[in-house]
Amino acid sequence: MAHPSINQFIVTAVAKKLAAMKTADYFAERAKNGNVQAALDLLNRQGGLPPQAVDEILE
Repeated sequence: MAHPSINQFIVTAVAKKLAAMKTADYFAERAKNGNVQAALDLLNRQGGLPPQAVDEILE
């Protein structure tokens, strides 16, 4: 089994860090448009129809 070079290690570490930073930026931008009260209202709304027979989990 070949061992990765120092360059491969550094490039991989930098790529992972950049991906993590881009992900954090993405969620920060999404959060700016969020409405906590609207989300809570949606979660707390009265249910619609009860589960149907076809909605059951079969074992």
